[in-house]
Amino acid sequence: MLFGNLIKGTTIQGDVRLSVWKDGDEHFVEYFHNVQDMKNEPCRLYAYFKVNYIFCPGDGYLHIELDGESK
Repeated sequence: MLFGNLIKGTTIQGDVRLSVWKDGDEHFVEYFHNVQDMKNEPCRLYAYFKVNYIFCPGDGYLHIELDGESK
């Protein structure tokens, strides 16, 4: 699923950690705090990135990991 499709079809709220991975390494991380709806945040640059993982490890953030090679 592409990140743009995820944020169009799902209301994502709270604290979000968005990261881009390439060649097995984390290349970029951006934090969003108190999100009401992720589609209203300045993150449309990532619309065509494939979503690899969505998880909440207990650190207070919803982690969304994107594939940096799929753009």
